Order: sequence, then C-alpha cells, then structure tokens
Amino acid sequence: MGSARLPAKALAKIGGKPMIWHVIERAKLAKNIDKIIVATTDLTEDKKIIEVAEELGVKSFAGSENDVLDRYCKAAKKFNADIIVRVTGDCPLIDHAIIDEAVSKFKKIKCDYLTNDSEFGGHARGFDVDIFSLKILEKIAGLADKDYFREHITTFMLGNPKLFNIAHFKAPLKFYRPDYRLCVDEKKDLILVKKVFNHFKPREDFNMQEIIEYLDSDPKTANINKKVKQKNIRQEKIKEDVFGEISKMMSGKSPSLQKDWDLIWPLSGPEDDIRIAKENETRDRLKTALNLGRKITAVRLNKDVKDVFSGDILKFGPDIYYNGSHLQNENLKDNLVNFCKENKFPEEKIIISNSSKISNTLNQLLEIPKEVLQGRRTIVIISDVYHLPRVKRYINGLPKKFDKEKIVLSPAEPKKAADEKISEEINKISKYTKKNFYC
Repeated sequence: MGSARLPAKALAKIGGKPMIWHVIERAKLAKNIDKIIVATTDLTEDKKIIEVAEELGVKSFAGSENDVLDRYCKAAKKFNADIIVRVTGDCPLIDHAIIDEAVSKFKKIKCDYLTNDSEFGGHARGFDVDIFSLKILEKIAGLADKDYFREHITTFMLGNPKLFNIAHFKAPLKFYRPDYRLCVDEKKDLILVKKVFNHFKPREDFNMQEIIEYLDSDPKTANINKKVKQKNIRQEKIKEDVFGEISKMMSGKSPSLQKDWDLIWPLSGPEDDIRIAKENETRDRLKTALNLGRKITAVRLNKDVKDVFSGDILKFGPDIYYNGSHLQNENLKDNLVNFCKENKFPEEKIIISNSSKISNTLNQLLEIPKEVLQGRRTIVIISDVYHLPRVKRYINGLPKKFDKEKIVLSPAEPKKAADEKISEEINKISKYTKKNFYC
C-alpha cells in the first residue's frame, strides 16, 4: 500500500469494496490459471490486504517491501508455481479474457516473457498482464545488479532484450487505446474507475470491449484522468543514467591522446551547409577533428603543436573521415577543401563518404565503408558531449560492425553542453527505448 501518489490505494473503496477485492474477484473469472496468490509486503499496514484475500478464499504471501523480485521468487516456490501471471493490485478492471488469451499465447509461443504493455501496442493501462516462469525470475535474480531492477522486476527483461525472448501481446486495432488510463495511481484515476464500475453495476464481469465502448461514447469520463502521466520506471532510470554519463563526460578529462589514433571521424550535425558562417555543431566537430589531427601529428613527431605544418600532417597525421551525406551538394568537396585551408590542414587527409542516404547518427555508423575501417588501430569518433551516450549505445549494438576495443569517443570542443541540448536528448529517450537503442 506504499503508494506515494495515492496512499493505501489497494484498500480504496470502489462500490463499497476495497480495490484489491475487485482485482481478485475479476481475476477469479479467468479459466487458464490454477491458483491466485496475493503477494504483498510484510509491513503491518498490509495485513489488511491479506485479510481481504482470506475472506475471498485466496492464499497470500508476505515478503520484502522493496525487493519485489525476492518476494515473487519466494511466493512462487512456496506455492509450487511454474508459470507466473502478474497482475498488479492497482488494476481493478483487469479482464479475465485478456488473462486467458495471454496464458494461451505464452504457452504456444514458448517465450521467456510476454507482456501486453500499451507502450508496445498492447491493451490500455489497467488491463496489464505480464507472464514469465519461475526459471526466468531466478535468472533475473542472478543478473540484476541494481535495486530498481529488483523493485520493478520486468524492467530488467525489457532493458536487456538480447538476454530474453520477449513477446508482445498486442491489442486488436479496434480496441487499441494507448491514451486511456484504467489503472489507479492518482485520485483522478480512482474517480474514473469508480464511474466505470457504477456504469456497469451490479455486474462484475464486464469486459475490456464493453469498457472501451463506454469510454468512447462518453469522452468526458474518458478524459477525467487525461493529464495523469504514467510513470515509466525504465525510461526514468535510463534518463538518470544518461544524465549521469553526460555530467561525468563534461566534468572529466578528455581521453588521453595516443599515437595510434589513425582515423578521426567527426559525426555530421543537423545543419544543412558547412558554409554557414556562425558556429554550429557540424563546424565545431570538424574543427575539433582537424585540431586533434594536428595534435596527434605533434605527438608522433615529438614536436610542439605550433611547430606542426601542413606537410607534417600530410605525411605523419591521421586520416579524417567525413560523412556529410545529408549535406550533399555540388559544392560539398569545395567547401571541405576551403574549410581545411582556413584551418591549415591538408585536404588530402580527408576521406569523404559518397553515401547518398540521409544520414542520421545510426545511418552514419552503419554506412561507413569496410575499407575505411580496415587496418585501423584506433578510431576516434567525435560528437557533442550530450550526444555521446547514445553514440556509445549504438556502437554497443553493432558488434559485427565495430571492434569496441578500437573505438574512442571524444567530445567536440569546446567541451560544453547547453541545458536545452541535454534536455532535448533526454526527451528523445522514449523514442529510442522503443527501438531498443538505449537498452
């Protein structure tokens, strides 16, 4: 019952009965489950939940408040559960038909984890069902290295899709309503759910289809909790981790320059023309690359940077690879040549991509020719500091393309990141997690 937004919500009254009473009674209607277990905490205030379960003839288990993973494992072992169907106590409108179909799919597909999360095309919030085996729970228990993975048990599987066979149970398009909220996290959620129960009373067996049709016909009721935001624990934690990475990069030292850095790769930015006179991301990254090439040459020749000339760089300096495919125009090469002259850098050291595709970051990484990478000892990828955590994750997801041991990530100079740029990157995380780029 330790909800921060709506304390003691499991016992909140709906039609004169505690919310957990409705969850249990509606789950009882499912035909593909053998036993219902109420797994709650061992806190004194949660004894009332156990009392409700006993009144309804349902077994219960009391365990750790925060280590939910341990609680589930122990409850499953105590009651000899092989397959676990997880329904949360804040979903009083759970549909027994969805539970039954989910169990059937899980057994047929033989996956590690099945979820009907609306984020992945599943049913509206409040009809949530997660299914996994005790064996998988024990696997997570052996791998989960952070407290939030143990408190929010499905986040580890969603955050590590390469370790688990995950199946997404999608809602029929006719009833796909990702904007509807039928779970109870806040007071407005409870008001809406009460209205739904009141509409169908005295029935307890009304289903998802009937609920959706009712809300579709009554937008005023459907919008009661429209402004309530669903907490996405996985994304919130990823945001926290990414912000920590960015902060560490901004406050830490740049990678120690090495003689074997033989290819410098500034990722092209969003600007449409490197001729733009004002400072922009593309020019900053290119300028950083040329300056770095000069410094590497100085180290190789044991000279001061100010004593390094264009001829030295031509003979002893690293190559610069540039993918400016979304900047392609008839003057691109001339613009790069002029840019090199401005910065006293030999144009012969620039390798220009001939890709014709529009190159976002991922495409730039995917499209680099094998011959450019071949034989390189170390490749230095340059991007803005706020962008580097995502670049790192892309590279980690492309093991066949890159030898991570040969990659160095370096922030563009000057080493700074505007707050709005960091916020912009953090806000993109929901889009990238759906594609497993941040997992």
